[in-house]
Amino acid sequence: LLAAIVTHPADVVKTRMMTQAASTQIPYTSTLNCMVTMFRNEGGLAPFYSGFVQRSLYIVPLWTLQFAMNGAICKYWEKQKT
Repeated sequence: LLAAIVTHPADVVKTRMMTQAASTQIPYTSTLNCMVTMFRNEGGLAPFYSGFVQRSLYIVPLWTLQFAMNGAICKYWEKQKT
């Protein structure tokens, strides 16, 4: 979850940059321009975390399953070695 908190703003900026061709708004001239425009025109840091709840709803169960399966598989392989 910490990694998602740190990387989500970069994903939002990347998505904005990639989809700007389909938009009717003035295109961003650079990544920095995109970030500054979002910050100034859309209300501070909030737009950088748009969609975070939805992302968390699939990341948390995914990583929970990943760690649970990792432990089970490691135990299985340890038993196979002996």
